[in-house]
Amino acid sequence: MVNPPRFLIVCYQEQGHLNPTLQLAKRLTSIGVHVTFLTSLSAYLRMAKASNSNLNTVDGLSFSHFSDGYDDGYKPGVDGDHYFSEIRRCGSQALSDLIISGANEGRPFSCVVCNIMLPWAAQVADEFNIPSVLLWIQAATVFDIYYYYFHGYGDMISEIISSSTTTDDPLNLLELPGLPLKLTGRDLPSFIGSTNAYSFVTTVLKELFEKLLVKEGKSIVLVNTFDAIEHEALKAIEKVDLVGIGPLVPSAFLDRKDPSDTSFGVDLYKGSRDYNEWLNSKPKESVIYISFGSLIVLSKLQMEEIESALLGCGRPFLWVITEKQNPEEKKEENGGLSCKEELEKLGKIVPCHEIKKCLELVMGDEEIRMNTKKWKDLSIQAAMEGGSSDKNLKAFLEDIIQDKTTS
Repeated sequence: MVNPPRFLIVCYQEQGHLNPTLQLAKRLTSIGVHVTFLTSLSAYLRMAKASNSNLNTVDGLSFSHFSDGYDDGYKPGVDGDHYFSEIRRCGSQALSDLIISGANEGRPFSCVVCNIMLPWAAQVADEFNIPSVLLWIQAATVFDIYYYYFHGYGDMISEIISSSTTTDDPLNLLELPGLPLKLTGRDLPSFIGSTNAYSFVTTVLKELFEKLLVKEGKSIVLVNTFDAIEHEALKAIEKVDLVGIGPLVPSAFLDRKDPSDTSFGVDLYKGSRDYNEWLNSKPKESVIYISFGSLIVLSKLQMEEIESALLGCGRPFLWVITEKQNPEEKKEENGGLSCKEELEKLGKIVPCHEIKKCLELVMGDEEIRMNTKKWKDLSIQAAMEGGSSDKNLKAFLEDIIQDKTTS
């Protein structure tokens, strides 16, 4: 009997990374792959305690973890460079140990899948001559922008960002090879540009994108998107094979192979558990959902502008706010942002009336709602058996198996 392929998935510890990566793990197990999921101890402990976790019941999925010295997770104010340095040091050792252990047991890993923030995982895989791929959890267009930023277009993109204003200047638009859209500075990712407060993230991303061109042949990147919505972006870069396998959400909302699969499997942040009842009391498609991820911490001024817009809009909303505190908040309260009007003129903040206008447009425009339904239906088609994402993932797996048998 032929042993099933074994994948080792290495995942960054925050919620927005864990959700889609866990979904990929479940999808791989559904097509016969045995998956070992490696993450930090802080994430593992929170996952184990999560009351909604159904991960222990997934056949073919096992977990491993490592301590990076930040077992309570990342907190604002922590030295980001040291934080990622420790993740690299401890994670690399844990990954190496798992690979060696698997080989000694006669069950070697077929492939290593690494997450966006962990470029070192591919280097460890290379040392053991194991194929590795990147899981890109954002849109293919965002991948392309970062790729161009780190490969010859950095000055151009930085100039667009620094010169952007609250008013879109038709003479100040960015065109990148293969992308169908012209971009303004406000369309570009927050982690690039001279005013980026998370420079340590940019450093990690730079390493990630530089490593993509080190490999012989094309690097493979699995992308949380699907062919119909980003066909051009998936084909924009000749030196990288972008493979649309998304959307990476539970089966009950897509291919419906497993109606019980209604959760990503883990909720790291304990909050009010009565929101489901509250949501069910509201009319269909009437609630505004707001979340800025696990890493970004909004300033007091930003929170106030968003709050004013939401209250002014008059629609029910669900806003996810983590308990992380911003160490810069006291500076703002002491007059650090007394130049609010000047900042608005420079386009550094979005005033509440602009947010309110955008919310009303999105929630009230029938054309937008029709387009949303169109893309929702197409995403379901992509994930169904025989759909583009389903076929892409299975073709990728076949290539991995073939490479293993011929090597």
